[in-house]
Amino acid sequence: MGSFPVKAVLDTHAAVWATAGDPRLGKSAKAFLEALKTGEAAIADMCLLEISMLVKKKRIRLKGPLKQYLRSMASSFVVLPVTAEIAATAMNLDLPQGDPFHRVIAATAIHTELPLITRDGHLQNFQELITLWD
Repeated sequence: MGSFPVKAVLDTHAAVWATAGDPRLGKSAKAFLEALKTGEAAIADMCLLEISMLVKKKRIRLKGPLKQYLRSMASSFVVLPVTAEIAATAMNLDLPQGDPFHRVIAATAIHTELPLITRDGHLQNFQELITLWD
């Protein structure tokens, strides 16, 4: 995976729960993340946008300012940008939902050939992905 030793991509909820120490994080996912070193876990850049949207919709509540939280997330994980290849892959995935966030996150994991840490059943059942959770 290029110039840094990334070992996994996290879905948005996994990243939020991992940084908060939330018990909803799956046991296998938690153990896997605890074994990683700094710079070995990544998020798609779309996760930052999804977090912003979820805060605006009041589905995530923050104790501090959004911008500060997003900066903290961006410093906690390697942030992988959407490339032309990822964008093309995202729109061609045979997923039951059209959610652009999930599509880009899944395509990022596929493109980087990394496991995706997610609780999302649709993504866990998608055969093109290797996922970690329970």
